[in-house]
Amino acid sequence: MTDPARPELNIRCGGACCRRFVIRDGIARLKRKAQSGHPGDKREAEFILDMVVPIEGETDTFSCRHLQDDGLCGVYDQRPWMCRWYPKGGKCRRTDCKAPDHMKEIKA
Repeated sequence: MTDPARPELNIRCGGACCRRFVIRDGIARLKRKAQSGHPGDKREAEFILDMVVPIEGETDTFSCRHLQDDGLCGVYDQRPWMCRWYPKGGKCRRTDCKAPDHMKEIKA
């Protein structure tokens, strides 16, 4: 998806962070949130649990089922907070990120 009003956000990294990411102790915590908790937290946890695909042979390492072949997110407008916040207000440190350096600090 693109935003004509904010062209600086239309450059995407190619999905490196979506191909491989870690959720330490997160799956158990997300399952608890999905079963009980605030309705917004519950919805978010259920969405994340549905989107993650475990990487075979690795612990707590996942890829996202919504990453398209072109490296863009198939549910960009509905993506969960953990995706919106990445890289948590700092600069992306992934060496495989294809975004220009000035884009790695923009929070969408």
